[in-house]
Formats: sequence, C-alpha cells, structure tokens
Amino acid sequence: MKKFSPPQMKEVSFPTPHTLFQVSFLKAFLNKPINRP
Repeated sequence: MKKFSPPQMKEVSFPTPHTLFQVSFLKAFLNKPINRP
C-alpha cells in the first residue's frame, strides 16, 4: 500500500498540468487579487 499516496502527496511528487495551472493561478491571485462583488 506504500505505492498508494494521497492526492496531495501525489501532486507534489508528480506535478500535472492541472496542478501546475492551480499553482500559477494561485500565484497570479496572490500577486494580483481580483475584486469581485
């Protein structure tokens, strides 16, 4: 069962385009917050 890892750990060890997009989105959000009503 050691091969099975939680989604979070798997994301860290094996970055996917989806996770990379989330990271870039978070960085952009932190650098340039979007004001929404």
